Amino acid sequence: MAMVLMPCILSAAHALHGDSIVITALDAMLVQTADVCGGRIRIDGTRITVHRIATLYQQGQNAEEIARTYSHLSLGQVYTALAYYHANRIEIDAELAADDAQYEDRQSQTMLLSK
Repeated sequence: MAMVLMPCILSAAHALHGDSIVITALDAMLVQTADVCGGRIRIDGTRITVHRIATLYQQGQNAEEIARTYSHLSLGQVYTALAYYHANRIEIDAELAADDAQYEDRQSQTMLLSK
């Protein structure tokens, strides 16, 4: 069972044609499931993690560019992931740094074994 992570935040916007209002619960866009993507927080219905969105953002991509990279994501989903990243930046940056260090260790071990 997926766990919803963000406190309930509602976004209301007027539709382009007419007076109807579209309400989206932003907390429903991000989920965490122990056996999917290593238990990392991801955009619901996808395997795109907040960590992946954060990495692209750190590499200089803005939300619109990220949404073009992953055309199956809406701009709202990307912004929601970025909002979660910014709200939890210290923790996520530490996890990304640990991932990088683990990758470097594995690369070093591979190079030693291949000599």
